[in-house]
Amino acid sequence: MNQITELINTVLQIVRIHFKIDLNEESISYERFLTHLKFFAARVFDHMEYKDTMQEIYKVMVEQNENAFSGVKKIAEYIKKQYNYKLTIDEQLYLLIHIKRILDEQTK
Repeated sequence: MNQITELINTVLQIVRIHFKIDLNEESISYERFLTHLKFFAARVFDHMEYKDTMQEIYKVMVEQNENAFSGVKKIAEYIKKQYNYKLTIDEQLYLLIHIKRILDEQTK
């Protein structure tokens, strides 16, 4: 449980620092991101990978959201280095969607 909490807090810190934002912890986007991170962290420690099934959507989302994807790359690098776990395309896509929502919320 401590490892999961540490991973979640580190990912949140990466997002804060990389995008130079304060996360609105009372927003629905933040709550959804946090819920996703809990399940994501559990998969990292259980070494359970999603199957890559959304390659077409992934390609479009990455092309249209390069800024948000730069944060996903930072997170993926950290996870690979720290936990020897390579994020699948599907996992990157889900992180991208959540980060994009948070960034969109910041600009409103």
